[in-house]
Parts: sequence; C-alpha cells; structure tokens
Amino acid sequence: MVVDINSDNDFNGLKAKREAMGLSLKDVFERTRISVHYLQAIENDEFSLLPEPPYAKNFIRIYAHALGMEEKSILGRYENYLHSLKILEDVPHEEDVGHKFSPAVISRYGIFLGIVLILLIMFVVMKLVPMQYRPSSEAGIDRAAMETSINVASEKKDITVEQKVDKVASPGAEEEQIKAAAELAYEQAQSTTVPAAKIISPKATGGSTGNVPQTVNEVKTSRLVIKAIEETWIRMRLDQNPTFQILLKPGQEVEYKAVVFNMDIGNAGGIVIHFKGEKIENLGKPGEVISLRLP
Repeated sequence: MVVDINSDNDFNGLKAKREAMGLSLKDVFERTRISVHYLQAIENDEFSLLPEPPYAKNFIRIYAHALGMEEKSILGRYENYLHSLKILEDVPHEEDVGHKFSPAVISRYGIFLGIVLILLIMFVVMKLVPMQYRPSSEAGIDRAAMETSINVASEKKDITVEQKVDKVASPGAEEEQIKAAAELAYEQAQSTTVPAAKIISPKATGGSTGNVPQTVNEVKTSRLVIKAIEETWIRMRLDQNPTFQILLKPGQEVEYKAVVFNMDIGNAGGIVIHFKGEKIENLGKPGEVISLRLP
C-alpha cells in the first residue's frame, strides 16, 4: 500500500477527485504509467520535483484526463511556477554585482583605458608632426622632384672620396669607394632634401640660379647646367661650401654658379652637362661611377 505524503495538501483538487473515485496513487500509476513520485508532486504543486517542462506538462495532462478533470487550471499553475523561476534567474546575485564593480575589476578597466588613450595620443602625434615639415605648395618646386632630392648631413653617413681626376676616375679602390657612396646615398634619397639645389622641370625655359651661397665675386663664377637622361645620383661641392647630394630623375635639370665644381657622379652615362655654354658628353658608360672637377 502506498502512503500519501502531505495528505492534507490539495492545491488543485486532484487528490480530492482521486479519493472520491476510490483510487490510490498506485491505481493511477497502473492507468497512466506515471511514477507515484511524480503523481504526488503534481497533486501537491511541488513542481520542482518534476522533470523537464515538456515531460512535466505531458504528465499533468495525462493525470488530469485519467481523473476526468480539466487540465487548463493545473497547467496554468505550472506555467506560473516556470515564470517565477525565470524572474529569479534574471535577478543578479549580490556576489555577482559586487564582483563586477570590485576595486580590482575597476583597476583593470582603468589600466586598459589608459593604454588605449596613450596609443591614441601617440597615433595623433605621429600623424601631425610630419605635416609641419612638409614643403609649402607656394614654393614653386615640383613635389616629385622635391621627394627625390637629398641632403645627407650626418657625418657618420657621409663617405668622402679624397681623390678626384679631371674627367674619369682611375679604376680600382677609388671607384669602388665612390660606388659604395652612391649606393648608400641612393638609399637615403627618399627621406632627405637638399636646400641648395633648385630643380627645373623639363618644360621650364630660361635660366635661374640656385640659392647656393656664393663665396667669391659674381664676375668670376661659371654657370653649370646638369640635365638627367637617366636616374643619377650626384655628390657636389661648390667652391668651399659644404658638400651636398642630389638625385635626379629623367628629364630634370639643375643649375648652379660657382668658380670650382667638384662632383662624384653615380651614373656617368645618365647625365648631360653644359658648362660655360658648352655641352659636355660621353662622361662614361651607364652605371659607371666617376669623379669630375670643373674647370
């Protein structure tokens, strides 16, 4: 014989109906194949003891039909129970709330935001600072030519060629040194500028002197015009002024005035020189490195 636990509890009328029909929980089990444990939980509204909602709802329907009762009211009580569980799940626990806003968590967020702010400031500075050193659009100098001109001021990167000849340098160690200097300066050409050279576009007419300081009487100076046929690197010294370097693109011209011109040319076949109105050609082969002194 099965003994009903909590026999004085009858929340939904199932127990009263069952007893009125003279049925025990075991009798209902024989009819429905629902375990006595679940039948008793349904009678007492102990829905927490039932299985997953789909199974629990099906048990409630079967039990109500077995007793000839309406299932709607009982299922409504079960739905209210499920709704109350959902509300409880949505309410945060005090421990969780305290953990989210604990000093350790706030400190971690503060460090992260600080790092992001520093990176943002560095990014803005890196973007703005180079803009201050960009050439003005009113300078009248072609942008492409300006980017290719160079000025190597560092003594560590300046390679001096001591021996120069009137036209083509002698082969051997001197040529290798000049060639090495040309290669190094070519690599530096993209990031440095030479203020002494004035770049003349291929379509420009007339002659205008560069802004290289003159240290001798203007009457004694000579005019030198260099036109590039191929890309050519040139290291140049005018009189006793500091040495500077330029990188000419095909079609570009530069013009200088001085008494003495000392040049290291990285591509002898890549330029044509006009000195005192006379054209000087055949300086050397393309790619050949030479030293030249005029006059």
